Amino acid sequence: MKQAVVRRVREDAMQWFWDKKDDLGLARFVIYSKDSEAVKTFIEKAVKSSHLPKSGYDLHQDPNDGRKQLVEKIYHALRENKVEYDLNEYHELSGDRQLIRTPEEILDTQGKGTCLDLAILFCAICWYYDLLSILILVEGHALVAVSLTHSLRDWENEERRGKQLFWEGLGRLTDTRELQKMVKREDYLAVECTGFAKSETLSECEDKKFQREDGVLSFDQAVELGCKQLERPLKFALDIHIAYNFWWSKVVCQNRLEAEPIKRLINSPLTNGENPLLKLYVPLGLIERKPDAQRRRSENDFSPEGSSFNQPDYQYEVVRKYEHKEFFEEVLKQKSSSRSQGKRLAIVGDPGGGKTTLLQRIAYWILEEKQGLPIWVPLGSVEETDKANEGWLYRYLSETWLKNVAGEPEKTPIEWQQTFAELLKSGQVWLLLDGADEMALKSPLMRVKEQLAKGWADSVRVVLSCRLNLWEVEKEALWEKFDIYRTLEFNYPDQVHQFINNWFGEDNPKAKGLQDKLAEENRKRLQNLVKNPLRLALLCRIWKKGLGTLPDTKADFYRLLVENHYKWKDDSTNEEFDIPDDRKKELNRALGQLARDAIDREDFRFRLRESSIRKYLHRMKSFHCFGGR
Repeated sequence: MKQAVVRRVREDAMQWFWDKKDDLGLARFVIYSKDSEAVKTFIEKAVKSSHLPKSGYDLHQDPNDGRKQLVEKIYHALRENKVEYDLNEYHELSGDRQLIRTPEEILDTQGKGTCLDLAILFCAICWYYDLLSILILVEGHALVAVSLTHSLRDWENEERRGKQLFWEGLGRLTDTRELQKMVKREDYLAVECTGFAKSETLSECEDKKFQREDGVLSFDQAVELGCKQLERPLKFALDIHIAYNFWWSKVVCQNRLEAEPIKRLINSPLTNGENPLLKLYVPLGLIERKPDAQRRRSENDFSPEGSSFNQPDYQYEVVRKYEHKEFFEEVLKQKSSSRSQGKRLAIVGDPGGGKTTLLQRIAYWILEEKQGLPIWVPLGSVEETDKANEGWLYRYLSETWLKNVAGEPEKTPIEWQQTFAELLKSGQVWLLLDGADEMALKSPLMRVKEQLAKGWADSVRVVLSCRLNLWEVEKEALWEKFDIYRTLEFNYPDQVHQFINNWFGEDNPKAKGLQDKLAEENRKRLQNLVKNPLRLALLCRIWKKGLGTLPDTKADFYRLLVENHYKWKDDSTNEEFDIPDDRKKELNRALGQLARDAIDREDFRFRLRESSIRKYLHRMKSFHCFGGR
């Protein structure tokens, strides 16, 4: 199943290009190479000529030098192929990308390769023989180290030296001393891969003790030179198997991100084709309980019809304001949060306050900054039957989410489930739980808390979003384990104006017209209302359609939003809804009654499902204004 993902990525280009910002991506070229026809043909010929064994099994069983002997046989077989070392245009295509030769080019059509080309090829053949290899990039050079203590099938063995270091680094190691220790203790054997490639120019650069005979190095020389190369400044070393698994997981997570929040945000008619919040960030406020505060009544004693429903709880206060960069650097990267050390974070705020967009930015920041693997979970989309299950969150992740990733309509492949279980233990997974308020069940925050208390989530970092009114009701469910941050409003005029420019596009006269209208002396109340991103987006949309004046009061503003809502086009037909005025009034009354009834129902209080709305309106005369749809 992983191979299907790899093949799709590989087919994107005829040549192999490595983006140097994607360290883990280098591991995939080893996988490409090991599966190539050129490598298979090379091994078949080497077996026939007795340079390589049919299988490395017997040598792996040798407790002394079995694996070293196997590495030496691979080295000699490649040396017999008479490949040449070459720098030229393949060394560096540009500052950010490098062209990688394929095995066909190295072994057949061109017969030459750079140090990186040769190191990747060596790792690929090691993989075929169940040897666990490390691809090493030092300043200006690349080489390989091969495990002498464990085979590839033992890559998960906790006793393997360096395994935990590579695991914590998502397959990468940047500590020169740790790498040198592994080689010095003979846990790994360093090999200079240019040694099996013929070169006259390299002889001039190397120490006299590494003089080449007929342009190549002996195996012992290659091992000694490999150790010496580790004295150069280390860029990074990749444990191929671990790095490949994390690279594959990164591709999978990114694909799912693009299938979930971005599609929903960008396709929304409120975004004008692009999310205007992507270049603009709402500030966050850290919420703490006041020193003299007493615990609020439980949810069972709480009446949503009371005057405090949806109002701030004054026993809590914002004790610190975070701008975008501060939050990402201090809280997410440095894990500087008092209650959870960055492991459990909740983002609460008003509808349309930027919570989902913030989670989206966190997801891409995780990938860009190599902080782990983000998994997006739209909580409102989790089926009710799943939520009835005691382990519904893990079940959703390991079955529904993985099944979508694998593209399997029936059942999640067992190998994917096994890999996923290991990833959850790695400490590299982030769960981005969006919209707890959209879960149609009683006490959603308590239900999420119960799921995260199970053992599988111990090493997982969590960022959860929910509306302020739900948190007000259920705050005690999160208070012990979570650090709570509230989305704050835009400032006026700077951020409001920037949002308008983002929505319309820079230098758009409509944007300037709306900004000028908002700046009029009698617009103070409206200026405060549009500090909320959702309300501002609604106003931008109405202004685009030809609105020439602005409402004077809050009631007029909301009336304007309701009236224009009926004029929105159906996205599927690009035609406006045709609803007569008398039907609108009837429908308004029906929807108002539905809202009141929903407040009294625990499973409806924070989200109305479409099926329930249809069922409710079907009993009312207003429903027929939709023609019975």
